[in-house]
Amino acid sequence: MFVESCKRLRIMRRTEAINMSTGFEEPRKKRKLSSN
Repeated sequence: MFVESCKRLRIMRRTEAINMSTGFEEPRKKRKLSSN
């Protein structure tokens, strides 16, 4: 379970960085969902 959560976090961070570099507003929505 712990390893899977780490993998997910890594993938989320990677996609967030890609979205930020391209200038999408996806990271914000993902952050709101993750905070909830």
